[in-house]
Amino acid sequence: MGTRTRVKVCGLRRREDVERCVELGVEMLGFNCWEGSPRYVAPLALTSLVRAARSQEVVLVFVRAEPDEVGAVLSAIDIPRDRLSIQLHGDEDPARYSSLGVRIVQVLRLARPGEPVRPVLTSRVLLDAHTPGFGGTGRRIDPETVLRLLPVLPEEWMLAGGLDAACVRELVERFRPWAVDVASGVEVSPGVKDHGKLAAFVASVRSERESETVTKPC
Repeated sequence: MGTRTRVKVCGLRRREDVERCVELGVEMLGFNCWEGSPRYVAPLALTSLVRAARSQEVVLVFVRAEPDEVGAVLSAIDIPRDRLSIQLHGDEDPARYSSLGVRIVQVLRLARPGEPVRPVLTSRVLLDAHTPGFGGTGRRIDPETVLRLLPVLPEEWMLAGGLDAACVRELVERFRPWAVDVASGVEVSPGVKDHGKLAAFVASVRSERESETVTKPC
C-alpha cells in the first residue's frame, strides 16, 4: 500500500489507555481540551497523561478557544513543541493560531453531498462527519463527499467519523488517508477505551493483506 497509514486515537482520559496506545505503536494521541466534551481532560490531568505519551505526537483538541487560551495550555505541557499539534474543531480561522509554533490540524466537518466545504487552509486536515455538536458521535462521512475532496486535500489528511475495526481497512484501501482517527469506535463509554477494540483497530489498519480497491462504503 505504500506509506503506512498512521493511527490517531482521540478522546483519551486514562493513563492505562495512553500506555496501551503506546504499546500498540499508535502514532498520535488525542486529548480533548474543550469543556463541553464528555472526554474533556482538565489541565492537571492532561499534564500527567502527556508524560505517559513517551515519544508519540500529542494532539490537543480545541473548540472555539482563543489563541491565548490555547497558548496557556501548550505552555503548561512539558514536551517539545515539535511533538505537539492543535486540532481546531470549531470552524476557527487557523491563521489566528499560527504564532503558537505548533502544527495545526484544520477540521472539515462534512455534511451532505453537494454542500459547500470550507477551503483547506493548513497542511494537515481532518475530515469528520457534520453533527449538531462537535465530534465523538460515531457518525460516518458520506463517501462521495470524501471522493470529491481528494484532489484538494494536502498529503497529511486524516479520516474520522464512526470508524471501527470492522470498517476501517476497507476505507483505508479505498481512500488511502495519511492517517485515521478513532474515538468512540474503540470505547466502552466516552473516554474509556476498550483495549481489545484498540488492538483490533490498529491491526485492521496495518493489515498487510492484498485486496482490490473497495467500490462501496462499509
